Amino acid sequence: MAKIGRNEPCPCGSGKKYKQCCRNKKVVELPKKIVKEELNQHYMQFQEYVRKHYPYLLPAHAPRTDEENIEQHLFLIYKGMVEPLEEGGTIVDPFIEKLEKTVTRPATLESLQQWRQPVVSMFELKEEGSENITVEDLFDGEVYEVTRDSIPVDHIPDSPYYLGILMKWGDVYQSMPLAVPDVKASYDQFMEAFEQEYKEAETSLSKHEYFVQTFLEQMKTWLYREHFNEFEQVEEVWEGRPKEVEVLNQLKDNVDAEVQQENAFTSLKNLWITYCEENRPTIRKAGVFAAALDYLMMATPYFELNKDVTKKEIAEKYGVSPNSITKRTKEFDEYIEELTARNQQQA
Repeated sequence: MAKIGRNEPCPCGSGKKYKQCCRNKKVVELPKKIVKEELNQHYMQFQEYVRKHYPYLLPAHAPRTDEENIEQHLFLIYKGMVEPLEEGGTIVDPFIEKLEKTVTRPATLESLQQWRQPVVSMFELKEEGSENITVEDLFDGEVYEVTRDSIPVDHIPDSPYYLGILMKWGDVYQSMPLAVPDVKASYDQFMEAFEQEYKEAETSLSKHEYFVQTFLEQMKTWLYREHFNEFEQVEEVWEGRPKEVEVLNQLKDNVDAEVQQENAFTSLKNLWITYCEENRPTIRKAGVFAAALDYLMMATPYFELNKDVTKKEIAEKYGVSPNSITKRTKEFDEYIEELTARNQQQA
């Protein structure tokens, strides 16, 4: 190896001169390894940032299956890095703006800046290497080098089609948290249904843009191999008591059909199921709990709907008093805070 001059750029990629960086170290770590470690650390910091500032995005319960684990991770990445906020930008923007002032390694900084625009798409495996996998974006034909450990080619060798979100990770990409594979027959069936859905939407968006916009729904279809309502699956296996089920029925009777299509409504129902499983609440009047849940979803920041409604308006729908909503809403607030604390301890 040629001798490195004291004033030459350090080979670790820090952007500093060699004399100010790794000159006095016995071993100069490979730049790729350092960049990967830094990005791993920054990603953990971003997860903590979401937990602190956007706790309502956290799952209401621990994953019960591998599919649910992947679904929860993809949901957080999509909400944090892809879905635009009402005021513009995404959740990750201020996080990166703050980091940009402190990150000195150019390769790390470049990757962080590209986290603002992760690649959301369907992919096909094109070439398999010992460390990386080459995949092609099936919407626009772009080709990406992806870390092998984020694409499960070893366990499912006959499944070359993948759904996922790619994030820049140094000189390669990483599928976060893991690309979800399937065989060609399933891919063909999925795309046929997607093409029909896109046609019926009558949108001015391109197919790829529409896929990104509806990614959370497409992801569920791909993960579970069929169109379904997530809550209905949970409800099938949930042995709720009659009064607990009545709360859900009142919600479905009183919440607008349009709102029931939102992810927030699914999250609300899952929150109620988890709350019942853990607390076994005493329910004298189901409408009180249903009204409090309705208000929690519509008017508090946990579910991002932020509708301009009052407790009085909600109370009139369910035939209860505003004061009773206040009491139960406070209980749900405390429960969500408890869930948030639990997730932070498990991280």
